[in-house]
Amino acid sequence: MDPKTQHWTLLAAIILAQAAVAPAELIEGFENPAAVDTVGGKLSAVSGGQGLTEGTSAGQLPAGATVRIPVPAAKLSAAAWLKLDVAVVEPVTCAVHVGFRGTGLSTRRRAYMAPGAQCLALPLSVPLNDANRDAWPDDGNVVIEFGNDAQAPLIVDNLRLEPPAEAPPGATLVDFGDPSDAAWPGFAPAGITHPLVIWSGEVTVRDGAPGFPDPLGGDFVGARLTQRAVREVARLRLDAKGPHRGWLWVTHYANRWMPPMEYGLRNGDALVHERHSPAAMLSTQGLLRGRDGDWTPQWFADTHAERFVRLVELGTIRDGEKLALLNCQLAAAVVAPAEQREALDAYVTGVETDLRRYRRQFVVGRTVHARCTVAPSDGEQSSGLMVFRAGGERRFAPDFSPQESDRLERLELHTAPGLRTVGVVALAPVDDAAHLSAALETLRNAEGRPLLLDADATTVEMLATVPRVADGQVGLYPWIRRESIKHVTGGDLVYAVISVAVRDAVRPGTYEGFVRVKLAPGAARVPIRVRVHACKPRAASEARLIALSDAGADEAHRALIEALPNRRAADLRSRTRAIACGLDGLLLQGPTLSRKLRLRSRPIEDALATYPREAARGPTLFDARQALGQLRGSAHPRTSAAHKALRGWTAAVRRQADGTLRGPRADFVGWEWNVKNLKAMLPKAAKLRAVGGRPAICLQVSDLAAVKPAQRAALLRPYRLLILYPDHARTHDVIAHYKRTVDGGKVYLMSSPPDRYVIGFYAAAVDADGACLSDVYMSDGGPYDGFHVRGRALLVPQDGGAFAHTLATVVLQQGRSDGRLLRRAMALLTVAEAAGADAAELDAVVADIRRHARSHAGGQTAGAFNARGAVVDQLDDWRRKLLRTCQTVQQRLDERAATPQ
Repeated sequence: MDPKTQHWTLLAAIILAQAAVAPAELIEGFENPAAVDTVGGKLSAVSGGQGLTEGTSAGQLPAGATVRIPVPAAKLSAAAWLKLDVAVVEPVTCAVHVGFRGTGLSTRRRAYMAPGAQCLALPLSVPLNDANRDAWPDDGNVVIEFGNDAQAPLIVDNLRLEPPAEAPPGATLVDFGDPSDAAWPGFAPAGITHPLVIWSGEVTVRDGAPGFPDPLGGDFVGARLTQRAVREVARLRLDAKGPHRGWLWVTHYANRWMPPMEYGLRNGDALVHERHSPAAMLSTQGLLRGRDGDWTPQWFADTHAERFVRLVELGTIRDGEKLALLNCQLAAAVVAPAEQREALDAYVTGVETDLRRYRRQFVVGRTVHARCTVAPSDGEQSSGLMVFRAGGERRFAPDFSPQESDRLERLELHTAPGLRTVGVVALAPVDDAAHLSAALETLRNAEGRPLLLDADATTVEMLATVPRVADGQVGLYPWIRRESIKHVTGGDLVYAVISVAVRDAVRPGTYEGFVRVKLAPGAARVPIRVRVHACKPRAASEARLIALSDAGADEAHRALIEALPNRRAADLRSRTRAIACGLDGLLLQGPTLSRKLRLRSRPIEDALATYPREAARGPTLFDARQALGQLRGSAHPRTSAAHKALRGWTAAVRRQADGTLRGPRADFVGWEWNVKNLKAMLPKAAKLRAVGGRPAICLQVSDLAAVKPAQRAALLRPYRLLILYPDHARTHDVIAHYKRTVDGGKVYLMSSPPDRYVIGFYAAAVDADGACLSDVYMSDGGPYDGFHVRGRALLVPQDGGAFAHTLATVVLQQGRSDGRLLRRAMALLTVAEAAGADAAELDAVVADIRRHARSHAGGQTAGAFNARGAVVDQLDDWRRKLLRTCQTVQQRLDERAATPQ
């Protein structure tokens, strides 16, 4: 037997040794590869010695190939597990996928297999839940797909369906949560009313699934968790008399994995009790959990998962046993007669083993991050640093690997006086570095004159990575802006963001210098050239940016604020930081109305007390949603209590805001995502306008584009500020019609997360007055948990409650500069036309941008960490052409002005 055959035989023998001993139905043994439907490659037989498998051979599945096996739906309905023996030949983690296709069914899950032999195990409740179904099709076949997404062949054998593990006699197994959610094999799905648990009703109990990464711990019943202690008592009702033993899976994280300050569980004794100080909540024990993690499958199973779902042994319990829950919820329970103690403990151990395997294969199976595989030159070896360009849509991909052609000799940036330009480079230390940081040295032109920069806005920062889990893979995305990065492994890529803000008084020309990169040990210099193009006049009006999420609007941010000793100071700090991102105004809490329509003005007083009013030059929005929600009906006479209450609300806003805010104000009535809701809002908005309010509303362009102009005008007439989600090619038409309808009305585009194109060229081209952003703080919850990071937030928390800027602020700042440039270009065209100067080249570039914007929707596309709307290369090309042609036209105007007429 040749060595290769011996290798295959050994791996297959390991598979056989690991085959499940529970009763199972073999669906495919891969004894006859020619009879198996295979696409994308040929399935071949791998055979070895006697007793190799249940038969005589296994299948070798090449890279990129998929096997498709039809299975009667009835067999799936009778089973709980799909299991497949897999052997990974190469010493790397390999990606595979499992899919199910049938009548009204199409699901797919990705898994990751470690080197060697193992059993792929997928609970069948998972694909059902993915397909939003509670049962398999009534009849016919379901096609099971198994695909090799790796770069090397795999051995596959013994595809089988298995029942759940046998529970101890008399046991009750309950998986709580919405009954339509996935239940762990062998557990009965249960909602709030399951007879095992009787709630005291002291607080509102609900069921739900906040997104935990496995079916058993991923759903719950209990009170809604908060930062302040919420207590509820549950009583266990046992069917059989006599003592029982019990185990509980307990969750103690609120929506999106936000931890409470304190949680606990008692049944007379304190079974679980954990309390965090404010300092701990602002550390890796609390809101920043995961920041210090390795994000490997082993780390996740041993450390991180245990922090979200805790297994608690109840010990001996009797019928009516009371459980006192403090800020925690029940995910699952197992109880059995006391004499079944050993069987019960063994069963729970088996469940935990299966959970660990499921998480390792389908939740966190592989971690990828940007690495450099290019060999350093002698000069790079001496300096200790390699530098690469980071262009195109792949610039922030976690698996980016630069090629020789990506080497960067000099970073070149283009801008104009009064504008900002942003460049990104990828740095790769040749050897391990204790820290990595950079700074911009003085740039000078050929005459030795220094480039005048806005010192507060010019920065060179590193991007620290955050984990993002999807399809079992952890991608480490560069996202958080830091002055320095510590402990960089040789060959790892670290992105540096160079943001250069040029003063208005700068003389156009070419300025050169260096970005000095500090390594520990050593230092290196990266050449940089900034071309400053002549481009004036400044546009008469600048686009503004509003944040539609207040400091207290994000659930996770509220947790952060409550963890700090001085909430008011924290609010001021966070709002000031938001304004420093480039925002001109924020959404603030307006007054509230009681059920009796009595005015409570304290919220607006608190909001204005912690608002950086001098820095906020754009519109400030006051949240009117709560007040309008208290109004009942829509046909109140002018003398009604509702009318008086609304007049009092408006007067309170005017009294508090007018004279204290530099910019205008508007009253935000909410998001209305269809015309029906907009019609229902019309009477309230009209009343708000009639008593002196300035209503603002957020709508989709696609809804408005489908309405006849006359009806649209009637629906929009009360609003002084329109916030549009640009999901339709007729965005410009809708804006133009609205501005003709409402004298002085302003239009802002919704862009969340910040989209460089929407904020910049698109907004200017469709004549919008600015843009609005939501998700300013955090990012769909805590920034480090890995499961809800979407790259939207401008600010994320750090130790001690400080906030760090993210990559999203780079997108925002570059987009804003793009918009200013286009507005300048349009203003310059007007000047050139009046002077009779040739501006054909500039006119062609502006027309191209306008044509694109007015024939395409400006909404976001998938991939929150990359640019959207228009590709990065197109945006950069437009920017360079605008700067070049603006300078040409400006030179012609200057020459005409210098020539005697």
